[in-house]
Amino acid sequence: MKKYHVYPTSTATIFQRPWIVKSAILESLKGILSNDGGWRLSVVCGTHNHTLGDNLIGHAYVGRLTLDERLLSTIYNYRAKNRLSTLQGRSQMQQLFKSLDDNGYSEFHMENESDGVCTDIIFAHPQSVSLAKCFPEVLLMDCTYKTNCFNLPLLEIVGFTSTMKTFAIAFGFLQAEKVDNFIWALEKLTEILEGKAEYVGVIVTDRDLALMKAISMVFPKATHLLCRFHIMRNVESKCKKNFKTKKEYEEFMKDFGDLMQSSTENDYEDRLEILKVSMLKRKLFCDMLKINGCQVENQWLSNYKQKFISAWIDSVMHFDTLTTNRVESMHASLKIHLGTSRGNLTQIWKVIDNLLINQLTEINRTFNRSRNSWGHVYKENPYAEIRGLISSDALDLLAGEIKKSNFVGEDQTLCGCVLKKTCGLPCAHELYQMVVLGGHCIPLSSINSRWRKLDSKPVELPIGSLNIVPELEMIKNKFDSQQDDHHKVLMIRKCVELADPKNTYMQEPRKKYDMKEPSGFEYAKTQEEMSESKKKVVAPPKKAPRKLPVKRPIVSSKKIPCKLPMKIPIVSPKKIPCKLPSVKKSRKNYRLKNFPDLKCKWDNDLYELDPRIRDVIDNYENVRGDGHCGYRAIARLLGFNDNDDAGWRMVRGRLLLELEKHELFYMRYLTPERIGELKRNLQCTLTSTMNPDEWFTLPDMGCLVACTFNCVFVCISPTSPCTYFPLMTSPDPQKISLFTVGHVQDGTHFVKLVLANNAPLPPLVPYWEAIRLPKAKTGGHYMNVSWMPGCVVADNKATKYY
Repeated sequence: MKKYHVYPTSTATIFQRPWIVKSAILESLKGILSNDGGWRLSVVCGTHNHTLGDNLIGHAYVGRLTLDERLLSTIYNYRAKNRLSTLQGRSQMQQLFKSLDDNGYSEFHMENESDGVCTDIIFAHPQSVSLAKCFPEVLLMDCTYKTNCFNLPLLEIVGFTSTMKTFAIAFGFLQAEKVDNFIWALEKLTEILEGKAEYVGVIVTDRDLALMKAISMVFPKATHLLCRFHIMRNVESKCKKNFKTKKEYEEFMKDFGDLMQSSTENDYEDRLEILKVSMLKRKLFCDMLKINGCQVENQWLSNYKQKFISAWIDSVMHFDTLTTNRVESMHASLKIHLGTSRGNLTQIWKVIDNLLINQLTEINRTFNRSRNSWGHVYKENPYAEIRGLISSDALDLLAGEIKKSNFVGEDQTLCGCVLKKTCGLPCAHELYQMVVLGGHCIPLSSINSRWRKLDSKPVELPIGSLNIVPELEMIKNKFDSQQDDHHKVLMIRKCVELADPKNTYMQEPRKKYDMKEPSGFEYAKTQEEMSESKKKVVAPPKKAPRKLPVKRPIVSSKKIPCKLPMKIPIVSPKKIPCKLPSVKKSRKNYRLKNFPDLKCKWDNDLYELDPRIRDVIDNYENVRGDGHCGYRAIARLLGFNDNDDAGWRMVRGRLLLELEKHELFYMRYLTPERIGELKRNLQCTLTSTMNPDEWFTLPDMGCLVACTFNCVFVCISPTSPCTYFPLMTSPDPQKISLFTVGHVQDGTHFVKLVLANNAPLPPLVPYWEAIRLPKAKTGGHYMNVSWMPGCVVADNKATKYY
């Protein structure tokens, strides 16, 4: 009898368990008639003949998902939670810089100082940098697309080792494929290579005019070659449709390929004439030369023949690298591992890092193989002095050249010495004299030093002792000479970012929605496929403009309680419905309310305030109500324009620096949980936010503002106006600043206020005296302070506390 185990199904769920497990054990049953007339079954030998396993590791049973785990949403939620826990409250750019710093990457970036957005970034793995310093002679560069959600072109710079293995040197995300962006990236590449940049002899790219111009400016001594593969594809896309038969087209491409292989300039001229005569016979030469306004002879042969014709490039040591196929292979491998074209920079870096680790492991394996093992043919006498000391690929090239020497002999003209000029190895006629006639071994000194390098340890150039004290003194002097606080904040940010990259304030690049148009070859290939299938060929349609979604009304959430150890009244935005205008033709900035231009002295919102307070207000100014109104009001007091987002970003940055610098002190009245919430609040970089957790809140931020800007901070509100003095210092009486904001519109909006001279101030916040340092004095010690009569802080018992 065979035993079946059927897993029970639950009717309460829509999921059914589709499996039935069948046991292959044949069991014997024995039936016994019982005294009551029934039957009783017993299993014959129903015991196991082995002991139970110690654990279930690797068993299929423990690998099954439970019913809840089988839900796709559960898997997605777990992945999202895992990503969030990895960030640990950091932004994507902070996480990227932390990862680069922890793994020793060389990193450079550019940012837009007006909004703090990253525009360009380039980074290189430390072991890739070491390999680049070992093998800097030939570099390959190319851009690829559709790798990130920002639609930034990715510039990949690669090289190859003595064992002909490709390695990535640097990855650069550029804002655009323009000359300035390429110049910046290549200049940073020279900094990465340090003193080895002057050894770059050959750079291979496709015909990207901006990149070509940048190379000529940054690497003027290097020889620039064009990719033959891309040239052949370009000629194919322009000329194929002009041939009636496939045979004629193949003959033309063969003649053009022979033209590229011309060994001398005279040979080039002869083959060009042969190509012209061959085409004239078919009456195709004129059509072939002028296709879509593009002349093959003028575009490629006249302008760039020195960059891809053998007669010119065979005198350059390019180590047989005439195409950018190595870069294209890197593009393909990276995109396969990415799996998506919409990842952010942090996700892309993780894939790149894993890809580089595998790549470097394979390179080290080839180094060991060249040192320790070689074929039987290389055990012969000619290779006795070089085997195990040079790359196995160099041995293969020498073996082929020795075979060639049997036909070339000592004729140097017939030899051409191509291998010696392009690869730095003895050519056929030299090997004939050395090996065939002389019977000598190939000397190691005749091998280019590149082939003898079988490790990734570069020879470090002597740079002497380094000292950073003069540079730090220059930074300090420049900081002291700055009159504007905004520039001082920018300098502090850059220093903090340099010392601890994970604390960067930089934002991710802006997302672009214009995609790359198909290349000429892709379009021509599509036309050919459609014509073969007898379909009408039409121009590729342009991408329709992206429709902006219509935003629905948003309802703000409730107050988030803060955990202060003492009872302090909180003034935070209340729960109100906020309707956003529908987006039809253009996106509009959302404002909670614009003050109308009235002839009366006060706006309706200011009538919420106590009349005695309104009488001492000299002026007021509204700011944009986009969730940053509190920070914008402070920025206006510092002199920033309301339309300039740099103002509120600077205020958030200064407050965050102050909170992180004196975090232990602020724990006197803020719990660690609340400090964490404030840090996340201040790190908000969204253009607008309806999340109350990211708004300016009081009173916990009142003392923070007073300490950050060393000022007296006053908040005027209908319920609990308060004054905040610095907690750790006393302002200079000659430079005392009074920052006043109004909390209006039922506690949902902040405005800038200006109090009259010698105006009385609201009461001092209650907990100031208990937590201040001894050197922090009240306003009476350094300014004439009079308190507003009858104005008190809100009743503690009626207020919900942090």
